[in-house]
Amino acid sequence: MELLIFWKTPLTITADDKTKVYLQANPDLTIKCSGFVLGQDLSVLEELPVVTTTAGTNSDAGNYDLNVSGAAGTNYSFVYIKGILTINKADQVITMGQIPAGLRMTQQYQLNATASSGLPVTFDVSDPNIGSINGDILTCKGEGSPFHQR
Repeated sequence: MELLIFWKTPLTITADDKTKVYLQANPDLTIKCSGFVLGQDLSVLEELPVVTTTAGTNSDAGNYDLNVSGAAGTNYSFVYIKGILTINKADQVITMGQIPAGLRMTQQYQLNATASSGLPVTFDVSDPNIGSINGDILTCKGEGSPFHQR
């Protein structure tokens, strides 16, 4: 009596690296496969692999793992290689209302600015001897340009 032993062929499944910008939806997560034999492809698997990440639309800029798992096939064993989702910082434009010329000491002016990112804009003075900021209210203490935005 002859004993036949069959080994499963290793199939390497790699998550493709992806890039997006902060606040954008995640791109479609895709894979590459290597190791199929006899001209076979993903259609011979009983369960297709899936790619997952902890990153979402609101995730901070940085790098996040793209993990592959879940494949099943009678004739294949699986080696998973993770990818990386890189989230880049979003460009933003800050638009600020014009501050009237000629503000005098102790006069107050409400500052108005918006960021294209939707994030809040805060204000700071470059010289506290010329002005002060409380929230979005500028109080003049002297002449000059008392603020910068950040």
